[in-house]
Amino acid sequence: MKTLLHLLLLIALCSLLAEAQIPRTLSYQGVLTDISGKPRSDSTYNFTFSLYDSGSGGQLLWTEAKSLPTKHGLFSTALGDVTPFPDSLRFDRPYWLDIAVGGIGELSPRIQLTSVGYSMNSLRADTSKVAMTSIENSGWVKIDSNIIFPFIQTGRVGIGRTNPAAKLHVNSWGPSAPPQLRLENSWRTSDVWDFAINDNGTMPYLGIAVRGSNAISIIPTGNVGIGTNTPTATLDVGGLTKTQVLEITGGSDLAEPFEITNEESLPAGTVVVIDQDNAGKLRQSTQQYDKRVAGIISGAGGINPGLTLNQQDNFKGGQHVALSGKVYVRATTANGQIEPGDLLTTSDVAGHAMKATDKEKSFGTIIGKAMSSLKEGEGLVLVLVNLQ
Repeated sequence: MKTLLHLLLLIALCSLLAEAQIPRTLSYQGVLTDISGKPRSDSTYNFTFSLYDSGSGGQLLWTEAKSLPTKHGLFSTALGDVTPFPDSLRFDRPYWLDIAVGGIGELSPRIQLTSVGYSMNSLRADTSKVAMTSIENSGWVKIDSNIIFPFIQTGRVGIGRTNPAAKLHVNSWGPSAPPQLRLENSWRTSDVWDFAINDNGTMPYLGIAVRGSNAISIIPTGNVGIGTNTPTATLDVGGLTKTQVLEITGGSDLAEPFEITNEESLPAGTVVVIDQDNAGKLRQSTQQYDKRVAGIISGAGGINPGLTLNQQDNFKGGQHVALSGKVYVRATTANGQIEPGDLLTTSDVAGHAMKATDKEKSFGTIIGKAMSSLKEGEGLVLVLVNLQ
């Protein structure tokens, strides 16, 4: 009795680029029926699978025998798991599968393998659109004459790079090259994030662009720019910054840069007053109870400004003057010992604060309140700046 075999061929081949090799097995599934098309009874049958280079006759290239159970005539297996396909079987030309079942005989006609099987020799099944070179001998793949997936025995993969120096090494081609990585919203393709190595004219930087506009930049020094590709600080934001809580751990006072008269550099802790002869500038204090008192030069005693204020391109640089917060001040005991809680004002000793004892003169001349003591002479006193 002639037996019919209704074949359902499901072939799944995976191309692994790194350390794993391409699986050289074919997933095969079929239904064993009798001549009327009724599935054979549940049992275990002896199958022999063979590959030929022709639909009839031809050369036998590979064969494998195994016992397979059937359920309602259905059976499945992985061809090549018992007898591996030889290296000479490249899947680069047509092959035909022949099946024989013990006790039933050879099933005919032979089945020609579909193109999916040839993915053993490529990294894409759609070879009609792309010209490829086998990875088996050369160690890399070319697509349309461009090196796309070179890789070496260490498991490193390169895109546009023949000698990848990392697990994944991507190389672009010149300053006008497309981004090395693009993330796109398939629902709204205008939502695109591009990652690329660019150059701002001074140094290279990693640029992250959103919808074509530069959003984030990282330069080799580690500086990060948001809205700028030339960050000059650890974090340089070119625009509005909004936060619920800002915790500053690098300093203890609020300061603002001021130009000093005659461009002199005053020691940290110096008391400064408004220079009535030079608008916008400050100078060192030189008299008691000076109502022009403006603040204290920041940085004395190792206490740095925690927050600085300045409007770019409107005021020139200068020295940071503490307007509020904790700071050390140069002080004198010319008007008595200084104790914590004493109000401080300007003194006749240039740039030094003293204890304020005259209530009438103190109004409008107070620098702040002492937080440490000074028994005699001159020295640094910790003060809570509070101009009044």
